[in-house]
Amino acid sequence: MTNLELFYDSITTAVREQDLTRIQNLVDPTFVIHYDGSLPFGGTYQGLAGFHEVVMKLTASMDNLVTEQLNYMEDANGEQYSLIISLTAKVGDRQVATQVSELWTVRAGKAVEARIWYWGAVDMFANADEEYFRIH
Repeated sequence: MTNLELFYDSITTAVREQDLTRIQNLVDPTFVIHYDGSLPFGGTYQGLAGFHEVVMKLTASMDNLVTEQLNYMEDANGEQYSLIISLTAKVGDRQVATQVSELWTVRAGKAVEARIWYWGAVDMFANADEEYFRIH
C-alpha cells in the first residue's frame, strides 16, 4: 500500500469508529472540505470542527449507509488521491443508491483539502423534507 492508501484507510476507519483523537491526528488545522452544494448539508467546512460538523450531518441524513470503493487513483507526487464510491442508504422512507467522487489533498500525513461530489444528489434527497434533516 502507498502512503496515501494507508492514509485513506486510516481516516475512513477513524470516522467509522468515531475515533476523535485519531481524526485530529489526520486532519490539518487549516483543512477545508467542499461538499456538493445540491446536498442538504452541502457547502464548505473548515478545520477539524468543520470536518466533524459535516460528518455528523452526513451520518444524520442517511440511515443504513453502505459504501463500496469502485476506483482509486493517486498522483505521482503523492499528495492527492481520487476515488469513486458506490453508496446506498435510506433517506427518509426511500432506499437510494448513487456514486460519490472524492478528491483529497494530503500533506505531511494530514488532510488539507477534500472535494466531494454526489452524483444525482438532487434526486437522492428529493422527497426528504427539511424536518427530516433536523431530527436526524
